[in-house]
Amino acid sequence: MTKHHPAVFNERLVRDLIRSYSVTGNVVLDCFSGVGTTAKIALLNNRRYLGFEIYQFYHDLAVKRLEPRPFFRNQTQSWYVQIDGKQVNLGRDEAEARRQYHDLMTKRREAAPPGLDTVRGVLNEYLAFAEANRSKRTFEVALAHLTSFLNHVGRLKLSKLKPYHVQSWLDSCYTVRDGDASDCWM
Repeated sequence: MTKHHPAVFNERLVRDLIRSYSVTGNVVLDCFSGVGTTAKIALLNNRRYLGFEIYQFYHDLAVKRLEPRPFFRNQTQSWYVQIDGKQVNLGRDEAEARRQYHDLMTKRREAAPPGLDTVRGVLNEYLAFAEANRSKRTFEVALAHLTSFLNHVGRLKLSKLKPYHVQSWLDSCYTVRDGDASDCWM
């Protein structure tokens, strides 16, 4: 899966960083998500994840990589799937297990955590974390960048956020006015 990306992040390094700089339940933000290594490790460590990738090919690989898949356990002679850190028993019959799996995945896609169904909600949660756990300067820089991004995308639902929105914002940031970058950066 990851062999298609020229700069795959080492999983052990990502794990150590995530465990060092966040706690269970935090949102991990990755502005260059590639094939989803950071997302995978964040989810395995009970963190939520928000990532941006401008290349559709890499985004599609990440989505496929992160999708929970049913597996068969010989000990119990049953099918399981791991969702949100919990193993769900799908039963012994493979056809029925696959039907249950698809039902679970459909429900999972439809349910957004309260307040985290918009880009604004997720970024506000990240900013609250940054304000409480990072230096004042780090928080101020994050606030400036993310406020600029929110002004650009408006009240967009998280499910509607596409690579185009990030690229459009980045393009607007690199517009040069009188020799200076625009208001996207401090």
